[in-house]
Amino acid sequence: MDLRRIRLQARSLAGIQAIGDPMIDETFLNDSINAALLTMSADRAWEWLTTTAAVTITAGLGTLPTDIAEATDLHILQPNGLYLRAKRGSFEEVVPTSVGGECLWDVIGSELRLTPANTTALTGRLYYTRAEPRLDSDAQEPLAPDFAHMYLVYMAAKAVKERKAEWQAAEYFGRRADDELDKLRKRPTTGRKIAPVAVKSYADTPSPTYATWN
Repeated sequence: MDLRRIRLQARSLAGIQAIGDPMIDETFLNDSINAALLTMSADRAWEWLTTTAAVTITAGLGTLPTDIAEATDLHILQPNGLYLRAKRGSFEEVVPTSVGGECLWDVIGSELRLTPANTTALTGRLYYTRAEPRLDSDAQEPLAPDFAHMYLVYMAAKAVKERKAEWQAAEYFGRRADDELDKLRKRPTTGRKIAPVAVKSYADTPSPTYATWN
């Protein structure tokens, strides 16, 4: 459903007349839907939010995708054409970029950072969770599929009832929203969930061989 249809369903459930309600304007409903969307997307790495992106890493720095919420893994293209997983380090290990030492990566601020800084450009495959974009126009649809949209409807209806101090109704819609979220958590993954893929160069060894550079 697009934003307009989600808003209309929330209005209908909450009993808001078509002529409108001075306490419940379109901006309030849109904000309530977007707040529910953020809550749902933060609950877990849903399969519709997990994806990959190619990144070029030069002198220890790479640019992150603009829609990233959280980076989960990084694989580095090897001379043999295979991608090998890079070992993730901590903030303290990666920030002081060293000349030598263990090859590590992490996300620091808005950058992908390698240590030691690579001397030749590297191609990486970044696995990450996308952030749900804010819905501002009626034709926009969430990244979440249609079967997840009733959670947004119930949460918006709950917000309406809270604003009108109709606490019993707000509690009811809150329970319905919780039920929808619980159903989503228990739903089998539709399609293949993107996750770090083991490659032959280390998949069968007890101790993984991580990517190195320089």
